[in-house]
Amino acid sequence: PEGKGAAAPEGKAAAPEGKGAEGKAGPVDDGPPGVHVVVLVHLPRGDLQFLIDFDKRWRMAFVDDIEPAANTGLPDIQAMLNTDLSMQQIMELLDLKRVLLASFRRALARLVYLHERTNEDVKEQIGFLLHSLRNDKQFIEHVQDAVKEIVGRSGKKLELMQAAKKEEDLALAGTFQAALHRQILDTLSSAFALLLSHMDRNTGLFLLSKAGPTIRDMWLYLFARSTNDLGGFQLISIKEGGAVEVVSDGSSSQSFRSKFPFSFFINRILTEARALTQDSENPARALQSQFALLNWDFGIAQELDEETLLRYCYDFTCINAAYSSHISREQQSRIVHRIVCLAKGEKPTLIAHIHAYFWKMELTLTAYFGLVDAVPSCLDKIMKAVDEAKTCGPELDLTLLQHVITVLAPEAQNWQEIADYGDWMTKFEDARPIVEGLISIAERLASPPASLDEVANKWEKLLFTYTFIRDVSVQMKVEPALTLKTLAPATKGELRTCAIFRAIVKMFSDLRYQIINPEHDYKCPITLEDFKDPVKLIEDGRVYERAAIVEWLETNDISPMTGLPLKNKAIEPATEIKDKLAAMATEDGLKAAASRFMEFYLFELCFGETGKDVKEQKLIIDFVAMLAGKKPKGVKQAVDVVPSDAGKSFLLRKILEIGDKKLKAGATKLIYQFMGMTITKAKCLGTNLCVNFSSVQEQIYSETIETLDAAIKAMPDLAKNLDHLTTEFKGKKVKPKYSPETVLTTIAHLRHIIVLFAHNLAQCLSKEEDEKEAKEAKSSKQEVMLKLKTLSDALEPVFLCKTTMSRSIRMFFLKNLERSHGISFLRSALQEAPLKESKWLKDWKDSAESGLLRFLGANKLPHNNPFKTMPYFSDVQAALAQGLAPTSGGFNQLEMLCQNTFANAKQNLPALKAALLAALFHQCYLDKVLPEVPSASRRKIDQLASWVQKTPALSFCSQQERELLAFFCWVKPANGFPLELSSESKTEDIILFRMLVHVAAAALGANDANLTRYLYGLIFTPEQVVGTWMPCMMEDAQAMAVRVLGGRWYKCSNGHAYFVDKCGRPTVVQKCATCGVKIGGLNHNLLPGQVDLDSGLEGNTNYSQKTKAMDKSEPNYCLKEAKEETSPLETVRNMTPIADRTQRFLVHCALLCGSLVRGNDWSKRIQPLFNKTFAGAAQKDPKKFLLDHVKGDWKVLTKLVRRSQDDLGLLLHTMLNELQTKQIPTNTIQPMALEAKKPPIQHKQGWLVLDTIPKRDAFETQLGKNFIDQLFDSKGITGRVEAAQKTYSSKSEDEAQVFTQELMERSDIKSMPLSMKQTLMPALWRYRAPFSLEDFSMELNLNEDNKKAYPVLSAFLSSELNLRALRYFPAAIEFQTLCLQKFNRALTKDAARKLAVSSVLSKAPDKKRWSEAFKGYRAAWDLGWKFVERFTCLEIPQMLKNAAVDEKTPITMILPQEKDEGICGLGIMNYLSRRHNQFVEIIYEKLLLRGQQLQRNSSRKNVVSSKFFAPAHALTYDLEGKFIPFVAKQCVSVGEDGARVYNFDNAEQYLLDVFFVGKPLVEMELRMVQYTDDEGAVNTMLLKEKVDQEPLTREEQKQILTELGSPAAAHSCMRLLEICISFLQATGGSYIQKIGVGDKFLLEYVKDVLLMKDVDFGSHTIQSKIKLKHIDSLWKTLRDFTVKDPFENVHARYKEVLDTKEGKQLQTAASKLDLDALVPTMQELIIQRLTEPQMSAKAPIADFIGWAPVGENFMNDLEWFKAFPSKIEMKYIVDVYKMLSECHTQ
Repeated sequence: PEGKGAAAPEGKAAAPEGKGAEGKAGPVDDGPPGVHVVVLVHLPRGDLQFLIDFDKRWRMAFVDDIEPAANTGLPDIQAMLNTDLSMQQIMELLDLKRVLLASFRRALARLVYLHERTNEDVKEQIGFLLHSLRNDKQFIEHVQDAVKEIVGRSGKKLELMQAAKKEEDLALAGTFQAALHRQILDTLSSAFALLLSHMDRNTGLFLLSKAGPTIRDMWLYLFARSTNDLGGFQLISIKEGGAVEVVSDGSSSQSFRSKFPFSFFINRILTEARALTQDSENPARALQSQFALLNWDFGIAQELDEETLLRYCYDFTCINAAYSSHISREQQSRIVHRIVCLAKGEKPTLIAHIHAYFWKMELTLTAYFGLVDAVPSCLDKIMKAVDEAKTCGPELDLTLLQHVITVLAPEAQNWQEIADYGDWMTKFEDARPIVEGLISIAERLASPPASLDEVANKWEKLLFTYTFIRDVSVQMKVEPALTLKTLAPATKGELRTCAIFRAIVKMFSDLRYQIINPEHDYKCPITLEDFKDPVKLIEDGRVYERAAIVEWLETNDISPMTGLPLKNKAIEPATEIKDKLAAMATEDGLKAAASRFMEFYLFELCFGETGKDVKEQKLIIDFVAMLAGKKPKGVKQAVDVVPSDAGKSFLLRKILEIGDKKLKAGATKLIYQFMGMTITKAKCLGTNLCVNFSSVQEQIYSETIETLDAAIKAMPDLAKNLDHLTTEFKGKKVKPKYSPETVLTTIAHLRHIIVLFAHNLAQCLSKEEDEKEAKEAKSSKQEVMLKLKTLSDALEPVFLCKTTMSRSIRMFFLKNLERSHGISFLRSALQEAPLKESKWLKDWKDSAESGLLRFLGANKLPHNNPFKTMPYFSDVQAALAQGLAPTSGGFNQLEMLCQNTFANAKQNLPALKAALLAALFHQCYLDKVLPEVPSASRRKIDQLASWVQKTPALSFCSQQERELLAFFCWVKPANGFPLELSSESKTEDIILFRMLVHVAAAALGANDANLTRYLYGLIFTPEQVVGTWMPCMMEDAQAMAVRVLGGRWYKCSNGHAYFVDKCGRPTVVQKCATCGVKIGGLNHNLLPGQVDLDSGLEGNTNYSQKTKAMDKSEPNYCLKEAKEETSPLETVRNMTPIADRTQRFLVHCALLCGSLVRGNDWSKRIQPLFNKTFAGAAQKDPKKFLLDHVKGDWKVLTKLVRRSQDDLGLLLHTMLNELQTKQIPTNTIQPMALEAKKPPIQHKQGWLVLDTIPKRDAFETQLGKNFIDQLFDSKGITGRVEAAQKTYSSKSEDEAQVFTQELMERSDIKSMPLSMKQTLMPALWRYRAPFSLEDFSMELNLNEDNKKAYPVLSAFLSSELNLRALRYFPAAIEFQTLCLQKFNRALTKDAARKLAVSSVLSKAPDKKRWSEAFKGYRAAWDLGWKFVERFTCLEIPQMLKNAAVDEKTPITMILPQEKDEGICGLGIMNYLSRRHNQFVEIIYEKLLLRGQQLQRNSSRKNVVSSKFFAPAHALTYDLEGKFIPFVAKQCVSVGEDGARVYNFDNAEQYLLDVFFVGKPLVEMELRMVQYTDDEGAVNTMLLKEKVDQEPLTREEQKQILTELGSPAAAHSCMRLLEICISFLQATGGSYIQKIGVGDKFLLEYVKDVLLMKDVDFGSHTIQSKIKLKHIDSLWKTLRDFTVKDPFENVHARYKEVLDTKEGKQLQTAASKLDLDALVPTMQELIIQRLTEPQMSAKAPIADFIGWAPVGENFMNDLEWFKAFPSKIEMKYIVDVYKMLSECHTQ
C-alpha cells in the first residue's frame, strides 16, 4: 500500500527479525520456520527520508509516515538523530510558532484554575491566544524564548528506546516518527502550560488582552523579566507531565483580576526587602533605594502616573489586605490608597510608597476592615469618613467608631422577633475587641482627642444594651418591642445615676408584670386554668388548652371566643407560649437574669475598672437602701437584683471605699443609719445588713493581719475591746452601750484572729506531709507550736469572756477546726496541746454540758462502728466479749460458733472470717491506742492470740489467714508493719487504719462472685496475680487515643500510628509527626506503604469505618512512686477520677495487708508483680512504696470528695459492706482477642485474678460505675453520709449527735426564738466557707457530662496555668519581630551571643516601645516556657529547659532559628500560638452550639495573621480580680442538705461574654533569623550568582592590608562587608537571580542604598576604588588575613597528609594547571562544603571540584583541568590545597 507499511499475519507465522537501513529493506536472517512476509513500499519521488522497522515481538512492520514532517513544523527523523537528542537542541529545529499554534489547546487543557471560570472566559482566552500567536510578533518572540528556556532547564531528552519498546504508545502513534513527535509535543505542551500558568496568574492574560500601550509594554517586559528571574518554574511539571495549577495570589486564597502586570512578582520582591528597610529612619526611602537597585525598565521604579499607581495599589490590596465578603476589593483599594495618602501627607508616586506606608498603617487598616467585616452595614459611612479625613490617627479611628456605634444602635435595628437578636449580638461581639482596642489606644495618648469621651460613653451604653439583651431578653425570650421600650430610659444621660438605677430596677419589675403576671397569656379561655399544652386555633388566632379546644370542636362549629363560624378547624402548637412557660414557670428565671445584669451594672460599670467613679449621692443612697432590703421609690414590686450575700458584701465594701472623701463620709453615715433601723426592727444585731457589714470588716482586717506574729501583736488591743461583746440590742427602749458598727467591727476582728488560729493549728496538728503547706512554711513545727501556744493564751480571755456570746465564740472556733479536717480530727485536737491545757475548754467541760462531754468522749477511739452491719459481727463480738471478760475461763462460746458454722453453714464461713477479723480489731487491737492497757486485759489478748493460731475450731482458715487474724491480737508480724497503731496515734490515723482493716475483712469475706475476691488474691496469693492485668494501671496510649479521638487509624511505612477523622479515608498528604515520612493520601486513597491499624479493616475502602484498637496494656503493677501520682483528676479508661483513685486505694491497701502474712518471704513473692519500668522503686522497699501510695490515695480522695476524712471513711465502709452482698458473675465477659489468626484467650471464672484485659475492664466498670460513682455522686452525698452516721452510731451517741448537728449548722437561724438570736447572735458567728476555686474545678471535672456541657469552662480551669502566658502573646510577637527587623542578616551568631537584651534596649530607637514589648516577651517566657517539652520531634535539652529570659539574656535566645538556642525563640512562639488556637477552637465550638439555640451567626471563624495580632485578639482574663469574685458571688448557692451547689452555666457564660467572645485564631507567619556567618548567609558563592565578581590584583590586596594595618581593623571591615553581602543576597529576594550593580562603588552603595552616612572602612583604597564586583575578593582577602587557619571548621576526615609519591605527582601537574582559577575556587569549596562528613573520604578530588563553575564553564570542560591527578582522594584535599597554594605563591 502506498505510503504505509503492511502488518504481518498473526497465528503460527513469525515475522523475520531484522532492521532495514535508510531507503531500503535490510538483510533478513533466517528465522524460525513460518510464513515469510514481503513488504512492498511505494517510494514517492523527492528528497524524502523514511525508516522501515521490523520487530519480531510485535509481528508488525512499522513504516515511517512519508508525509513531509515540515508540514507540521516538527523535524524529521534524520534531523532529530543528527542532534544529541536533547530537547534543547531539538527546539532549534522546530517551526515553533506553528507547533505552539497546534499545541496550545493541549497546554490550556492541562491548566487547573482554583476559581470558577465561565465558558465565555475560556472562549475569550482561546481567541486571544490564537490571535496573539498568529499576529503579535512581540508576544510570539517572548513566548518562544521562554519556552526554549524552560525546556532547556528541564534537561529532557528524546527517548528512542522508550519509543521503540512501548508497544501501546507506538501503536497509538502509528509510526516511529510520530511516536518521537509525540514526546516532543508532550514536552512542549508541558513547558507551554507552565508558561501559560505564569502568564495567567491572577488573570494576567485577560489584563494583556485589554491593556493599553503603556500597560502592554510593562506586561511584556515584566513577563520576560519574571520568567528569567523565576528560573525553571516547577520543572517537576515537565518531568511528570501532570496538570499545572494556576496560582492566585489573593489573600485568603481569593482570586482577583489583576490590573497591574505581574504585580505578584514586584510585591514579593519588595516584601522580602521589608525586613531590610523597616527599621531605618525613612523606611520608604530605604525601600525605594533597594527597589531601584534592581535596574527596572519602563519607569517601574520611578514615579508613576496616578492611574498606573492606582492599578498597582489595587493588586497590592488584593494580595495583602485581609479578604472580606462584605467589602469589594475596589473599596478596599480605595481605603488603602487614601490611608497611604494621609500617612504620607501627600499622594504617593512610587510603588515603594504603597508598600512602606501600608506597612506603617497595617494594624489600623486591619482594624478598619475588621469593623466592616463585623458590621457590614457601616461600610458606606466608613468609606465616606476615610475619603473626607484630613489626617489619619486616633481622630479618624474615633470618627469611624462613631459610625459603627450608630449602625449598631438598637433603634437602628429592624428587630421583629426574638431570633433577630442573634445576628446583632454576633456583630457586636465581633466588633467589640476592635472597638475597645481603638478606644484604649486613644486613651493612652498624652492628649486624647476631644471626641474620646463621647465615643466611650456611647460604646458603654451600647455595651449596656448588649448585656441586657444577652442576660435578659434572650434568656427570658422578651420580644424586641418590649426590650426597646424597657431600655429607652437607659439610653439617655449618664449611666451611673440614681435615675438610671431606679429605671433598671423598675424595668425588671415592669418585666415581671408583663411577662409573668398577665393571666390571658397563661390561662385557657375555656378552662380558665393554667396552660399545660397550649395550641393555636389557626382561624381565630387564639390560644387554648389542646384537650379543651379539641373537645369544643367536636361539638361546635364556631369559635369559643369570637362566636363566628369556623371554616377551618385546624390547630397548631403555640410555641411562643410554650417558650414563655418554659422560661417563666417560676420567677427564678427573671431573678437570675436580673441578678446577673445588676452584677454587670454594679461591678462593671459603677465600680469596675472603667476609671469612672460613682459621683452621685442619691445613687449611693439607693445602693445602701437596696442592701437594707428597701425598695426604690416608685417601684411597686421590686425584684431582688443582688440576691447573694457575697454580692451584697462586695457592694458594701465598694461603697465604704469610695475615693471621694465627702461622698464616702456621707455613705458611711448612711450605712450606720440603715443598720440602726434594721436592728430596731429585728430587735437583734444579726440582721442581713449587719452581717454584711461584719463580713466586710473581716475582709479588710484579714488583709492587714496575715500571720501568727501579726495576730499575736494585735491581740492586746483586741482584748481591751472585749467589753463591746457585752452590748445587747433589744429594741428602742434600751440604748446600747456601744454603737452597732463598733460591736460589729470587734466581732469581725475576733472572727479573723480565731480563723487564723484554727487554720494554723489544724495545719500543725495534721500529718507531717501537711506541715509543708502551713502558712508559716519556713518555721519548724516546734516554732509554730510555740506561736500557737502564745496565741492560744492570748485568746483565753476571749473564750472565757462573761457574755452571752461566749458559747457562740467557742463553737465558731470548733467549726473552723472541723471544716478543715473533720470531726475525728477535732476530737483529737481537743485532746492535744495547746488546747487540752486551755482554761476555756476546762471551764466548758466543768459546765457539765452533756452534748459536749459525749462529743469529746473519754479517748480517741472512733464513736461509730462500720462493722456492726456485717453478718455474724454481733455474734462474734458477743463471743469475744465473753472470752475476754476477766472471769472467763476461755473462748468456748467463740469456738462453738465457729464449729457450728463449719458443720451447718459452710457457705457462710467467709462471712464468719470477715466478722472475726473485724471483731478482733474492734475488741482487741483498738486497745493499742489507749494510754494504758491493764495487765489482765493484756494477758487475755495473749490467750486469744494463742487460740487463733492453734485452735482446731479455725481449721477452715489457712495458715496465712490465721497470721492475719493473729496480728489483730497484738502478735508482731515477722518484719513489722509500717501502719501499726499505738498510744501516739491520732484519731485520723485510726480512721485510715480502720479502712485497711475493712479491706482485709472484705477480702476474707468474699466468695468467687464478689468483686472483693480480687482483694483476697492480692493479700494471700500475689504470685497468682503476676502476669495478669491490674485495675487502674496505665492504659495503652494508642488504644486510648483510638477510643478518645475515634475515626479510622492507619500506620505509616515505619509503623507509627495516625488517624483520619470524618469519613475515615485520607484526602491530603502530610508528614508523620514521629518520623517525618509521608502519610495519608489523596482522593480517599492511601499512599503506598500505609496500612490499617485495625487488621480487620485491611482492604476495606468503605467510608465511616471505625478502628477498633487492640488494647496492649502492660500486665502487672505499672504505677510510679506516690509522689509522681498526685494529680487528682488523672484517670484511665474513662473512669471518673473518684472511681479510679478509690480502686487504687483498695489495691494498695490489699497489697500492704499482704505483708502481714508469710512474713519473711512476702517481699520475694511480691516483687515479680511490679513492672520494673514504671515501679522500679518498689523493688527496694515494697512496704514503704505501698504505704506511700495508701496515704497518697487517701489524701487525693479527700480532695476529690471534698469532705472530711470522717465522711470519706463512712462512705468507703458503706461501699465495702454493699460489695459483700452483691454477686456478679464473670461468665458474660468476652474472651481476650489476640492478633489476627490467633485464637482468643478464655478467662478463669470468678474474680480472684483478672487474667484477661476484658475481665480487668469489666472489674473497673462494675466497681466504678455501679458502686463508687453512685455512692460518691455529689447530689445527695450529704444524705448518704448522715444515713451512714446514723447506721454506724450507737444510741448512746444521740446527745453527741445533737451537739454535732449544731456544730455542722444544720439548724435554721430564722426559726430560732428571738431570745436566742439576741443572746447568741448566731448569724454573726456562722462559719463562712471561703470560696475555693479548687473545689469548684473539682466538682466540674469529676463529672464527664459537665466537661461536655461546659467545654470552655472545663478547658479554662483545667489548663489555666497554661493559658496565663497568652495575654502576653502580642507583646512577645512584637518584640521578636522588632529584633528580627533589626538583627536579621546584620551580625554573626557569635556577636549575637555576646549581645545582651539590656544593650539592645539601651540603643533602641523607641525605647518605650522596645521595653514594653520585652516586658511582655519575658512574662510570656516565664509563664509558658516551662510547659514546652519538645521542639518538633526533638526534646528540649535540659540546659535550655532551665534557661531564663531577662536583660542579661543574649539576643540569640530571642531570635528564632531551627537549631541551637534559636529553638527557644521558635519554641515559645509555637507553644503560644498552638495553645491560643486550641482554646479558641473550643470557644468557637461552644459558640456554634449556643448559636444554634439563638440563631446566631457564630459558626464563622476569624483568622488573624500574627503580623496583625493585637492585644484585643489575645486571650486575656482576670482570674483573681474578676472571675473568682464573680463565681463566688453569682455561681454558688447552698442546697437543702447544706451542700454547695455550683452554677457552671453562669460561670461559663461569664467567661465567654466578658473575656473570650470575638477572639480570632492566629496564623503564625514567623521568619527565621539568619546570621551573617550561617551557612548560606555570608556565602560568596551565592553572592556571585547575584552580582558578577572580579578578583582584586595582588597589588590592590597588599595595599588594602597595609592601610588597615591590623587584624582587628580588618575584622571590623569584614563585619561591614558582611552586612553589604547580606543585603545584596536579599535584594530582589529569591525571585531575582542577577542584579547588574557590579560597577557601583562600594562606598556609594553603603551611603545611598544602605543609608549608612558616616561609614569608614579604614582603608583609602576601599573607600575610593572598590566596587561591588570586587566584594567577594575583598572579603576573602580580609578573611585570610584575620583567620589563622581558614580550614579550622573543616571536618578532620579531609585533613590527612598526602604521601610523597602523590605529592610529587601533584607538583608535576601544578605547572600545567591554571592556579589563578583553581586555588581560590578550591579554597571556597573546602571551607563552605566540607564542614560535615558528607563526602566520602575515598572519592576522587577531581570529581568534587570538577563541577565547580569557572566563568561560564565548569572545570571539567577546561582543557588544563585534564592534567589534575584523577585518583587523589578527598581525605587529602586540605593538604592538596596547601601544596597547590604554595606552588601558586612561588
